Amino acid sequence: MSEFKQTSFSGGLNLLLDDTRLPVSLKYKEGDSPYDITYNQYRIGRNIRTRFDVCTPVKAPAEDKFAPAGLKQAILTFGNFVILFVAGKGYWRYKTQISWTQIVGFSMSATAPRYWTVVVPLYTTNYVRFAIPTDTGKPADAAAGIKKQEAGNVAGTLGNVSGLLVQDGINQPQFIYLDSNNVVQCRTTQTYSQWDFTLDGGGTVLVTDNREYVPVGTFMEWFNGILFIVAPDSTQIYRSVSGRPLDFVVNVAPNGTKGGDASTVAYSVGVSGITAIRAMPGNSLLVAAGGSACFSVTLNQTPNAPTLFGEYTFNRALLFNSNCITERGIIDISGPLSQGGSAGDSVFIDANGLRSFNAIEYLQNEGRNSVFSSVIQSLFNGVVQQNNLCAAINFDNYAIFSVNTVMGYVLVIYDTITGNYTAIDSDQIGNNAVKQFAAIQIDSLNLYAITSDDRVIQVFGSTEALQGIIRLGAVCTQDPKKEIKVTNVRAIFTNITQDFSITCSIFTNNRLDGEITTKIACPPYTDGYTGESIGSDVGTQTNSIVFPFPNASQGWKCFPVITWTGGASLASVSISTQDATPMQPPMTQGVVQQT
Repeated sequence: MSEFKQTSFSGGLNLLLDDTRLPVSLKYKEGDSPYDITYNQYRIGRNIRTRFDVCTPVKAPAEDKFAPAGLKQAILTFGNFVILFVAGKGYWRYKTQISWTQIVGFSMSATAPRYWTVVVPLYTTNYVRFAIPTDTGKPADAAAGIKKQEAGNVAGTLGNVSGLLVQDGINQPQFIYLDSNNVVQCRTTQTYSQWDFTLDGGGTVLVTDNREYVPVGTFMEWFNGILFIVAPDSTQIYRSVSGRPLDFVVNVAPNGTKGGDASTVAYSVGVSGITAIRAMPGNSLLVAAGGSACFSVTLNQTPNAPTLFGEYTFNRALLFNSNCITERGIIDISGPLSQGGSAGDSVFIDANGLRSFNAIEYLQNEGRNSVFSSVIQSLFNGVVQQNNLCAAINFDNYAIFSVNTVMGYVLVIYDTITGNYTAIDSDQIGNNAVKQFAAIQIDSLNLYAITSDDRVIQVFGSTEALQGIIRLGAVCTQDPKKEIKVTNVRAIFTNITQDFSITCSIFTNNRLDGEITTKIACPPYTDGYTGESIGSDVGTQTNSIVFPFPNASQGWKCFPVITWTGGASLASVSISTQDATPMQPPMTQGVVQQT
């Protein structure tokens, strides 16, 4: 007789090793026959979390039935507001509301597959910029003089509030902001031809200030006081004036007037097809381009570094030959990263799965990047990710990746506190891809997603728990000359608050061998504790449930799958087995071939 126990789930799931070789701790009795083998990893967990070393199912999703119908192009949060773009229109609602209000004046492409957005801050500079003329002995584009706006009652009338800039890659960008009455407003940003200002007679003080110009583009990022926008053809990067996110007239003439649009000072990493830009830890800008390379772009602030109209130029460094396919799939991760990374890593979705790298150290080892996803890499065998059908987000100290896998479209969950992959959530999005996540994490935890079938989902938004499923590691003597057969499985469930059902399925040599379902009642708790609070589990129920399998088959390995409803936590499992002699039929025995 042997006893296999799972008294800890702290190691997370493991799809890398053979299921008979998951890490174990062993104890032996006299004669070196194992009687206590304890696992801390499991093969697969679905819809569960194990952060507190027990398996607890997550809440079910809640679909937003009030969301406007049509092509969902973007979703994001702005403070406690949720902003949604549907078929060319914009909508907003407060997080506790259920109805959506259309944003007056917002209108963009109804057919663009997606929008790009960025939150821009209040501008920090209000200077009049003048190119230094050539008669000073310096090239006109070498530097720019500045004169402060000294009239305190004359502020810039455009772009002077924080807000949301929205692009569709086709039309002039829209700017959404809150007015003084906390009402959502929208306006169209100015074009290059509308950019203008006037000075007083002495030429030192702004009288009118219309120095706003935002070029049409796609990907956007606010970095080091500069707003970057990728051109519609994805080959160039536009940049704003430092401290002025809605002013892209970097090129100024000696008298301060506009000397050229954003394309005249555009930057390129030298590889076509930019697929993402994102500000990264370490004061750099990640640029993914060319379908096969990621670059680090930084401001060239070395002594005597060249400038362009008074603005710093850039340095570029190749990070690695792996490509991030969408900025919606890049997140920063803190924590132990026990799967092979280091604290402060960044993770992104590429065509073949997940990659991590340390943005501060600029590690350029693509092989090292794959270590982060090694235990789940088999999920991506033969599967290619598509840029508008994947997304990632940090939420409640979990890194959540919506990706296509051999199991279909699922959410892969990585716990940044324990440093392990904990689950594959298959029932939040119903085998549909997430196009984009958005989260409110101020005074509540609300996670939203728009899906490939154009629904709005509040992930984990229901009060009901999903069905939890866990496949444990296979029990095996590891001796090819010995087989086993399961006699019973015992499971301990805690934190029971309602009636629920449990199914235990036994697989022998990877084939279903037996299945038992039982129902557990949870009667009302009447003799309640009335003292000071000593834990939320007080008053809940704990049950030890045994599943006998007297007719189980024998085989080299066996594993149980436990499925349960009701939201209770699985705390411990034991599997009792009998040792058996292999009983191979003659046709499976090796035959010596003579030559």
